[in-house]
Amino acid sequence: MNIARFAWLVAVAGCAHDGAPRGAGGAPPVGHTADVHVQTKRTETSDIIHGVSVSDPYRWLEDGRSTEVIQWAEAQDLRARRYLDSLPEHSAIVARLTELMFVGDVAATIPRPGRYFSRRRDAGQEKYRVYVRDASAESDRLLIDPNAWPVAEHKAFKAYLPSPDGRYVAMEVSRNNADESVVEVVDGRTGATVDVIQGVRYEDFGWDAGSAGIYYTWYPAGVTSGFARSEVRYHAIGKDSKNDEAIAPATGSPDVEQWVVPSSDGRWLLLHQATGWLKTDVYFAPAKSPKAWRPLVVGKSARYAAVAYKDKFYILTNDGAPRYRVVRADAERPASAAWEEIVGERSDATLAALDIVGGHLALRWTKDAASELEVRGLEGKEAKKIALPGLGLVSDLAGREDGDEIFFRYESHIQAPRVYRLSARTGEMAVVSSVKSIANEDAYVVENVPYRAKDGSRGVVVLIHERNAKRDGSAPAYFMGYGAHGISVQADYRASTLAWLEQGGIYALPVIRGGGEYGEEWHRQGMGVNKQHSIDDFIAAAEELVRQGWTRSDRLVASGASMGGLLVASAITQRPDLFCGAVLEAPITDVVRYPLSGAGKRWLNELGDPEKPDEFLALWSYSPYHHVQPGVQYPPTLVMTIDSDDRVDGLHGRKFVAALQNASPRSRMLMTIERHQGHGMSDSVSGVLNARADKFAFALAQVHERAAVARPVPTK
Repeated sequence: MNIARFAWLVAVAGCAHDGAPRGAGGAPPVGHTADVHVQTKRTETSDIIHGVSVSDPYRWLEDGRSTEVIQWAEAQDLRARRYLDSLPEHSAIVARLTELMFVGDVAATIPRPGRYFSRRRDAGQEKYRVYVRDASAESDRLLIDPNAWPVAEHKAFKAYLPSPDGRYVAMEVSRNNADESVVEVVDGRTGATVDVIQGVRYEDFGWDAGSAGIYYTWYPAGVTSGFARSEVRYHAIGKDSKNDEAIAPATGSPDVEQWVVPSSDGRWLLLHQATGWLKTDVYFAPAKSPKAWRPLVVGKSARYAAVAYKDKFYILTNDGAPRYRVVRADAERPASAAWEEIVGERSDATLAALDIVGGHLALRWTKDAASELEVRGLEGKEAKKIALPGLGLVSDLAGREDGDEIFFRYESHIQAPRVYRLSARTGEMAVVSSVKSIANEDAYVVENVPYRAKDGSRGVVVLIHERNAKRDGSAPAYFMGYGAHGISVQADYRASTLAWLEQGGIYALPVIRGGGEYGEEWHRQGMGVNKQHSIDDFIAAAEELVRQGWTRSDRLVASGASMGGLLVASAITQRPDLFCGAVLEAPITDVVRYPLSGAGKRWLNELGDPEKPDEFLALWSYSPYHHVQPGVQYPPTLVMTIDSDDRVDGLHGRKFVAALQNASPRSRMLMTIERHQGHGMSDSVSGVLNARADKFAFALAQVHERAAVARPVPTK
């Protein structure tokens, strides 16, 4: 039973690969400098908030349904497209990414009695397919093929989960890859649709033990500003989901997400209610009496994720252990005073996930932004550390509680994905599928570069570069940050990384406060009123790369998505001299009004509540949109908004780019509209490829333009 599904580990800014060109270069295209100056009308709009006068001259851009705003955004996108598509870097990037990204991809196998399910994208395919193979068969059989779905429907395949007996497969699908989704239940042998469940988001669903129905979290249609009305429901296969009954009613709290984890033996249900990324309450009930909830742990400022196995509750928590531990509770004696610790906290690594497979604990640790995998007995003893090929990422772990097989995906920044089968009992491991990269992976290395933050805190930058790279400051640097929600930097494989390295560039991922690499204390030092620490860390890490000669400010491009977009927008408004360009994907930029749109109320505990005076002052102190100052030369910036993003409203990107254009008329400030995509970007290779080509073409063009400007004029 996989219990790694934490509400706070939400995917950000896409899970597919991004990239850059091989051999792109040259001077900027002639004539582009004349297309820099753009102005957007300002209005005299302001508010007095807790005694502070807050100017908001571009509030009129908040209404994305307004004809005037639509026309403004379309004109911005057209202008950006003219510039990006004409760059010589752009065509080279598209060509190289087409070579790199269409080689395919693999995800871990999910075993069921007598049957194996797998998801992969074969060479040349746009989208992942789902395959099934009987245990006695020698080959897979295609079960679900999203590539065959009508293109005009813009239907995105987000996730899938076979029923415990393999009779059905539940798959989450949405329009334009938005969060608002449905679950389609298909026959596990034919792939024919047999049922549909409305009102699902965030993969909040799981099968009952008898494969007769699904527990899921229902969300009202169109409501993205909070979770106050969400309910946990049970759906019996074949019934109309409109009549599904709530087994856990709405909490009434806009920042509380709830979901149920059923036990594999059909005895227990565990209800989780997470308040943002800060705390989790857990209740339990017999599956036969699904409304008879009893508290397991309630009211503590800590995170918990629990699973039931043989009348024991195994709980992954940071309660008393900022880097997490595992405790066990007895269903007959559930009070925390009777809990026993079975896996203690480590000082050198953070426990990222717990699974129970084959009567064993499968533990995934994060150590310096890379995974470690360990298998232990149910008492937490007899640890077997699994030898991995390098410093990479272990994900997609799957297995049966009554089976011996553990399947998982392994990859690293410079190693293409492969899927392993591991014996929980013996530790023996073998590759069952893999992706063969066409790039020269052996030519590159990954290292951690230490840095010291403004207040003396220490962190590292994960740096990927050529094996014999020179530290003479000449390398273009793509500097991508996040630092929020306790989410760690992942050692995932991206085709773009290798393509960027082929340019002689470096790819850098700073580990900063607000993330989860070093546990909950590290997270809390970068959340709420402490958010400035994340920004300071990002700046300090960039300065360290410059100081050590890895790059220079005129070759350093900052990038971030979602909360990472907030980070980078803050960094360029505070230190515009440090970067030669910036790329923001679905950024949050107005943190004074963020709770009023999208899923903003969900972030109240992470960012702070502007209705509270002290928290408002902290938000106001760094809010990027409000700190754009006229006359300051901000670095050229590409803001990428997403038309079907129901998590971060595009108003943030619109208002920010308008402010930048008026403040820095000599800098190129662009805004694109990524079409038919959601906050997780596209589920097709081409959709991701085109967006990534825009990012990297823009980044390289700024580096090349700076180099052209700095080039001395020859004398006669």
